[in-house]
Amino acid sequence: MRLQKKFFGLSGTFLSIVVGMSGVFVVLGLLYYQYTKESLLKTEFENLGIIAELKSDQLELWYKERVNDAVVFTKSPLFIASVENLIAS
Repeated sequence: MRLQKKFFGLSGTFLSIVVGMSGVFVVLGLLYYQYTKESLLKTEFENLGIIAELKSDQLELWYKERVNDAVVFTKSPLFIASVENLIAS
């Protein structure tokens, strides 16, 4: 008769399989986490680059509009007369 050691009522072979499978799941989970983390970081940095470019374009457009406003005001006779009256008083 062959004696098998039992641990909490489980045979050594079954326990070895369970521990081995648990280890495999842990390793696979860590690999999946690492892949997902890198993928998310790459995506978010790309999004931030796109947002930065958009904001840069918006700032450039805003600045050009302000310069054009200044040009329009400096060519307006009514504005020039109003500034001269303000300075004179």
